[in-house]
Amino acid sequence: LNSFCQSKEQKACSNLKAKGYTQGFCEYNHKYAYKNIPFESSYDSVSSKLKLTKRTTSPYQYNCKDANVLRWATITFDNCIFDFSSSDKLDGIQLQLFNNSSTSISDIKSKIKQVQNYLTLYFGKPEKFPGTDDDTWRGNKVYIVVSPPNEKIESGAVIAIYRTNTNAIDDL
Repeated sequence: LNSFCQSKEQKACSNLKAKGYTQGFCEYNHKYAYKNIPFESSYDSVSSKLKLTKRTTSPYQYNCKDANVLRWATITFDNCIFDFSSSDKLDGIQLQLFNNSSTSISDIKSKIKQVQNYLTLYFGKPEKFPGTDDDTWRGNKVYIVVSPPNEKIESGAVIAIYRTNTNAIDDL
């Protein structure tokens, strides 16, 4: 008796590869973490490892300036925001580059291009959605969005890495 059964993760990876993603993205999607901090970790768990500072703009967001957290995909970012759900689960992170006196829009564009090249090399070609310049890698557990700077408002740029299940109930 032969059985040709795939696990749920193998099937998910096969689906991702069919979309053009690499084995590296399958592994990242399966790991479901950022810098070895699993998504859905509690605030207490994350704050025991990192120095988090509450943001005044949101009750569930915290800035983090830890050097290890700020370095990702060959770039050192200006800020990292840890975003928690109302049920105290880590939903995702935002890595930010700011347009300020020491960093110009052209510097930010260059850094974002490096991130896009790095992610494309390791994860495969990103998806593009109509009406946006964002690059998106969508897995069944996590998604990554690279948002380049908007020259109209001379803003910075954001890399967002979020878990896909961010339902209000969070009963995973």
